[in-house]
Amino acid sequence: MQDRKTASSVQDRIEFFNIAESDYALFGRISRSLESAAPAALDKLYGKVQRTPNTARFFSSQQAIEHAKSKQIAHWTGLFSGRVDANYVAKAEKIGQVHAQIGLEPTWYIGGYAMVLEEIIKALSAGGSGSLAGLLGGKANGAVIATLVKLALLDMDIALSAYFKAEEESRQAVVDRLGVALAEVATGNFAVRLTGLPAAYGRIEEDFERMRLGIAEALKSVADGAARSNTGAAETRQAADGLALRTGRQPASP
Repeated sequence: MQDRKTASSVQDRIEFFNIAESDYALFGRISRSLESAAPAALDKLYGKVQRTPNTARFFSSQQAIEHAKSKQIAHWTGLFSGRVDANYVAKAEKIGQVHAQIGLEPTWYIGGYAMVLEEIIKALSAGGSGSLAGLLGGKANGAVIATLVKLALLDMDIALSAYFKAEEESRQAVVDRLGVALAEVATGNFAVRLTGLPAAYGRIEEDFERMRLGIAEALKSVADGAARSNTGAAETRQAADGLALRTGRQPASP
């Protein structure tokens, strides 16, 4: 049942993006051009990534960057090496899921993709043996550019859809765990802790802990005050009873 649903979703996307046999016929040309154009485009992208604090933090070393580059080239090569099917969609969804896990916001993903796409289109339209113009006898082919852009947008659509789905599932899991913890507090269990939430929800953990400790301390103060009040009342009653007893034992005045 799930396989049929997945296949239907893939086909719906293909039809909506108007990916036809004429597009598939151009995949070979695009793939050959990517082999020469993608490395330089990625070098430019990661140069900017390293200069941007919001993105540089995701890469601990040059080795990590080189690994990311190789993965991206492999992904694009795979995209233009066959047909758009469930296997490809699963790989594109994995990218979105990883981005959600590490906290890479869509802005940086889309911006990075736009930069790479810009560089590749420029390279394809320029002269040279590895360019689109060179491959097609010096005539820029708008159909090839259109197919490249369509597939790039499809790739982003799938990854971002997976990203937002993962984010929603993460938020729902946090809401569920917070609800359970609050229910425990409501029944008087002030030892309950809210821990292990995703890093993005660390503030919720801190706020819950402050609330838990604050309520526990307030109730302890009330209980201590009540205990002191009860002790004082008991002592007052005891003193009054003693006074009454002593008074009752005194001889009546003549």
